[in-house]
Amino acid sequence: MEVLERPPKEAVEAIGFLVPMNDGAALVGGLSFAHGEPQALEESGTLWLPGLRVFPAASPNAAMWQLVQVGGVISAPGSYGPEGAYTHQLEQIRIQALKINDLSIEQLLSTSRKYANQAVRIRAQVLISESSALLVEALGAGGVPDASARQIKLNGAIERGALLERLQASGNAHFGAVEVVGIWHEQSLYVLSIRAE
Repeated sequence: MEVLERPPKEAVEAIGFLVPMNDGAALVGGLSFAHGEPQALEESGTLWLPGLRVFPAASPNAAMWQLVQVGGVISAPGSYGPEGAYTHQLEQIRIQALKINDLSIEQLLSTSRKYANQAVRIRAQVLISESSALLVEALGAGGVPDASARQIKLNGAIERGALLERLQASGNAHFGAVEVVGIWHEQSLYVLSIRAE
């Protein structure tokens, strides 16, 4: 979570998944579905949100792992939340549930401005190498993108361990069908969660 690199007492905005707990909630910057149920992706960072009792919902069934945008002032590093497990917390919290737009790559690229800085869910093929990750409409043999296939660059923390085990391999590249939830920003998708299908 990029906001954790900011100095204390600076106003920040962050997007992540809300995990309600006693006396507050955790804001998780990314999820892994490697073992079935969602789990916080450690390298994506977490923030403690103290005192939250009412949680916004984009849908009536949403509670755990609700995608939200929060704003507030980031604290100085310390020990916050249950058992002091969180290094940072947010104060003066503002919170809003986010709607996730279900789109294809074609829909997203043809109406790119409409979805700027919004949450999107896309089902497509992924191609992951050691240094990059692409979401592709169609892959041919060995994970080579079809010549006419549209592509989207993926940014952010992408869980590689268990995800790669569920994808096909060709040399140092891994590929296969996935569902990605992320934020569309400047012609790339900032990944919040990715799961093999």
